Amino acid sequence: MRLYVASSWRNPRISEVVAELRAVDHEVYDFREDEAFGWHEVDPDWKAWTSEQFRRKLDHPAAIRGFRRDWGELQFAEGVVLVLPSGRSSHLEAGWALGAGKPTAILLAPGEPELMYKMADCLCLTIEEVLAYFKGDRKIEAGDSVHHYPSGEDWFILGVSRERNTVCVAGWPASMADLSRCALKEKGNGLTREELEYRDRTFFGGWEATKIKEEAPA
Repeated sequence: MRLYVASSWRNPRISEVVAELRAVDHEVYDFREDEAFGWHEVDPDWKAWTSEQFRRKLDHPAAIRGFRRDWGELQFAEGVVLVLPSGRSSHLEAGWALGAGKPTAILLAPGEPELMYKMADCLCLTIEEVLAYFKGDRKIEAGDSVHHYPSGEDWFILGVSRERNTVCVAGWPASMADLSRCALKEKGNGLTREELEYRDRTFFGGWEATKIKEEAPA
């Protein structure tokens, strides 16, 4: 999977995140590599700019080149990881990714809470949770166990609808959730007929075809 890591130049966690993602065969864009952009290319005194100067300097050839590079990679990415703490550009990148429907995870860090982080598919405490999220929730099937990131709970799945981006969950009370907010924890081998009947009675139809678990003879 091609991933875009968004963060601040000053964040020391980026190198670890990029290395861990690449270690499990993700193709990762690291904005610090290759022809990385820096404001010093535009003007060594860039920190003293007025707002008018800043607006004008965005049309500098180096700024245009840097923007096109990052913007092109962001559009091409299949998913985004926002690594906190980070600044304004990386938050704009993550916001655009969410609006474009790209799987987006935020790797949290101590700091001021932010209500609108609830828009993200996955709020992660560790790099291990980031890796689990991008394993591929599309592999989830009825009978599997998943980790649901918003609640922090592990669930047994009774039904999956990719068309509706929905799973239905065993337990009480009967509940449904977004498929995109779940990560596969353990593969199962289908549902028993009793579980299937309970699902169809409780959640009605519209779920993907389900393997029937072979039950041992009494």
